[in-house]
Amino acid sequence: MPQNQPLKIFLADRHPHFRENIRKTFRKKNIEISGEADTAEDLLDGLQIYQTDLLITAHRLHDESADYFLPLVKEKYPDIKILLLTLNCDEKVFLKYVNYLDGMLCKLANKEDIVEAVFEIAKKNKLYFRINKSAEEAKGPQQNKLS
Repeated sequence: MPQNQPLKIFLADRHPHFRENIRKTFRKKNIEISGEADTAEDLLDGLQIYQTDLLITAHRLHDESADYFLPLVKEKYPDIKILLLTLNCDEKVFLKYVNYLDGMLCKLANKEDIVEAVFEIAKKNKLYFRINKSAEEAKGPQQNKLS
Protein backbone atom coordinates (compact mmCIF):
# COMPACT_ATOMS: atom_id res chain seq x y z
CA MET A 1 0.00 0.00 0.00
CA PRO A 2 1.49 3.38 -1.00
CA GLN A 3 2.18 5.84 1.84
CA ASN A 4 -0.34 8.48 0.70
CA GLN A 5 -3.17 6.03 0.02
CA PRO A 6 -5.68 5.72 2.86
CA LEU A 7 -5.87 2.41 4.65
CA LYS A 8 -9.15 0.72 3.69
CA ILE A 9 -10.99 -0.92 6.57
CA PHE A 10 -14.09 -3.10 6.48
CA LEU A 11 -16.08 -3.04 9.75
CA ALA A 12 -18.15 -6.00 10.89
CA ASP A 13 -20.07 -5.61 14.14
CA ARG A 14 -23.67 -6.24 15.07
CA HIS A 15 -23.92 -2.92 16.96
CA PRO A 16 -24.41 0.15 14.71
CA HIS A 17 -23.35 2.55 17.47
CA PHE A 18 -20.02 0.75 17.85
CA ARG A 19 -19.37 0.95 14.10
CA GLU A 20 -20.24 4.67 14.22
CA ASN A 21 -17.74 5.28 17.02
CA ILE A 22 -15.03 3.52 15.00
CA ARG A 23 -15.94 5.60 11.92
CA LYS A 24 -15.64 8.83 13.91
CA THR A 25 -12.25 7.78 15.24
CA PHE A 26 -10.91 6.91 11.81
CA ARG A 27 -12.12 10.12 10.13
CA LYS A 28 -9.25 11.94 11.81
CA LYS A 29 -6.67 9.46 10.52
CA ASN A 30 -5.64 8.31 7.04
CA ILE A 31 -8.17 5.47 7.31
CA GLU A 32 -11.17 4.95 5.05
CA ILE A 33 -14.14 2.71 5.80
CA SER A 34 -14.63 0.65 2.64
CA GLY A 35 -17.69 -1.20 3.87
CA GLU A 36 -19.70 -2.41 6.86
CA ALA A 37 -21.70 -5.45 7.86
CA ASP A 38 -23.64 -6.76 10.82
CA THR A 39 -24.02 -10.33 9.55
CA ALA A 40 -21.55 -12.90 8.25
CA GLU A 41 -23.49 -13.07 5.00
CA ASP A 42 -23.16 -9.31 4.46
CA LEU A 43 -19.50 -9.46 5.50
CA LEU A 44 -18.67 -12.10 2.90
CA ASP A 45 -20.66 -10.26 0.22
CA GLY A 46 -19.07 -6.92 1.13
CA LEU A 47 -15.52 -8.24 1.00
CA GLN A 48 -16.24 -9.46 -2.51
CA ILE A 49 -17.39 -5.97 -3.56
CA TYR A 50 -15.16 -3.53 -1.67
CA GLN A 51 -11.39 -3.24 -1.84
CA THR A 52 -10.20 -3.80 1.72
CA ASP A 53 -6.81 -3.86 3.42
CA LEU A 54 -7.97 -4.83 6.89
CA LEU A 55 -11.10 -6.33 8.40
CA ILE A 56 -12.07 -5.25 11.90
CA THR A 57 -14.63 -7.69 13.16
CA ALA A 58 -16.47 -8.59 16.31
CA HIS A 59 -16.33 -12.12 17.64
CA ARG A 60 -20.06 -12.52 17.06
CA LEU A 61 -22.24 -11.04 14.31
CA HIS A 62 -26.05 -11.26 14.14
CA ASP A 63 -26.13 -14.57 12.30
CA GLU A 64 -22.82 -16.33 12.98
CA SER A 65 -19.77 -16.45 15.22
CA ALA A 66 -16.12 -16.13 14.23
CA ASP A 67 -15.94 -19.95 14.19
CA TYR A 68 -17.93 -19.81 10.96
CA PHE A 69 -16.75 -16.71 9.12
CA LEU A 70 -13.05 -16.33 9.99
CA PRO A 71 -11.97 -19.50 8.13
CA LEU A 72 -14.06 -18.44 5.11
CA VAL A 73 -12.62 -14.93 5.04
CA LYS A 74 -9.03 -16.16 5.33
CA GLU A 75 -9.57 -18.80 2.64
CA LYS A 76 -11.26 -16.46 0.14
CA TYR A 77 -9.24 -13.32 0.93
CA PRO A 78 -5.82 -14.39 2.26
CA ASP A 79 -4.32 -10.91 1.74
CA ILE A 80 -6.85 -9.13 3.94
CA LYS A 81 -5.53 -8.66 7.46
CA ILE A 82 -7.96 -9.37 10.30
CA LEU A 83 -8.28 -7.64 13.68
CA LEU A 84 -10.71 -9.33 16.06
CA LEU A 85 -12.38 -7.13 18.67
CA THR A 86 -13.98 -9.10 21.46
CA LEU A 87 -15.33 -8.69 24.97
CA ASN A 88 -13.91 -12.12 25.72
CA CYS A 89 -10.34 -10.77 25.99
CA ASP A 90 -8.64 -14.03 26.79
CA GLU A 91 -5.51 -15.70 25.52
CA LYS A 92 -7.53 -18.88 24.87
CA VAL A 93 -9.73 -17.00 22.39
CA PHE A 94 -6.66 -15.64 20.63
CA LEU A 95 -5.07 -19.09 20.43
CA LYS A 96 -8.32 -20.56 19.07
CA TYR A 97 -8.27 -18.12 16.13
CA VAL A 98 -4.54 -17.40 15.77
CA ASN A 99 -4.36 -19.08 12.34
CA TYR A 100 -6.88 -16.59 10.96
CA LEU A 101 -5.93 -13.39 12.79
CA ASP A 102 -3.39 -10.65 12.43
CA GLY A 103 -4.46 -9.20 15.75
CA MET A 104 -6.89 -9.25 18.65
CA LEU A 105 -7.90 -6.46 20.99
CA CYS A 106 -10.44 -6.07 23.75
CA LYS A 107 -13.55 -4.32 22.51
CA LEU A 108 -13.34 -2.05 25.56
CA ALA A 109 -9.97 -0.67 24.45
CA ASN A 110 -9.34 3.06 24.07
CA LYS A 111 -9.80 4.59 20.63
CA GLU A 112 -6.05 5.22 20.51
CA ASP A 113 -5.38 1.52 21.14
CA ILE A 114 -7.59 0.55 18.21
CA VAL A 115 -5.81 3.01 15.92
CA GLU A 116 -2.43 1.74 17.15
CA ALA A 117 -3.46 -1.86 16.51
CA VAL A 118 -4.65 -1.03 12.99
CA PHE A 119 -1.37 0.62 12.04
CA GLU A 120 0.78 -2.02 13.75
CA ILE A 121 -0.99 -4.74 11.80
CA ALA A 122 -1.33 -2.98 8.45
CA LYS A 123 1.98 -1.21 8.12
CA LYS A 124 4.43 -3.16 10.23
CA ASN A 125 3.15 -6.67 9.55
CA LYS A 126 3.10 -7.53 13.23
CA LEU A 127 0.85 -9.98 14.96
CA TYR A 128 -0.90 -7.76 17.49
CA PHE A 129 -2.37 -9.19 20.68
CA ARG A 130 -3.46 -7.24 23.72
CA ILE A 131 -5.69 -8.55 26.44
CA ASN A 132 -4.92 -5.76 28.92
CA LYS A 133 -7.76 -3.40 29.65
CA SER A 134 -5.80 -0.49 31.07
CA ALA A 135 -2.89 1.56 29.80
CA GLU A 136 -1.05 1.06 33.08
CA GLU A 137 -0.98 -2.70 32.57
CA ALA A 138 0.21 -2.26 28.99
CA LYS A 139 3.26 -0.27 30.12
CA GLY A 140 4.63 -3.25 32.05
CA PRO A 141 7.41 -5.57 30.87
CA GLN A 142 4.99 -7.60 28.75
CA GLN A 143 3.90 -5.46 25.83
CA ASN A 144 1.51 -8.08 24.46
CA LYS A 145 2.74 -7.36 20.95
CA LEU A 146 4.13 -10.32 19.11
CA SER A 147 6.47 -9.85 16.18
